[in-house]
Order: sequence, then structure tokens, then C-alpha cells
Amino acid sequence: MRDDKILGSRIAYGVRKGDGALKAKLGAAIAKVKADGTIDKYAKKYLGDIDTSAK
Repeated sequence: MRDDKILGSRIAYGVRKGDGALKAKLGAAIAKVKADGTIDKYAKKYLGDIDTSAK
């Protein structure tokens, strides 16, 4: 979903300040699904030709 007025043009998640362990786990999970092509697969399936790459 893209709604620049409400969400901006990016997606984010919140992590409690000081919760480095959770931040590291989320970062590792995101890196894994980016590296193995999962993100591209589902982006193509559900979003079509919308550019989902991080800038």
C-alpha cells in the first residue's frame, strides 16, 4: 500500500530503544529474504511492476 500523505513513501518498523537484540534479529531476517529472492518473488506477485527496491 502506498499513501505518501499518511505513510510516506517508505515502510518502517519500530523497535524499543535499547533493544539491540531485536533490531539485529529483524535486520538479519530482512537481509535473508532479500538475499534469497523471497522479497522480489512476493513483490512481483502482489505488487506487479512497482519498484520495491530500497533507495
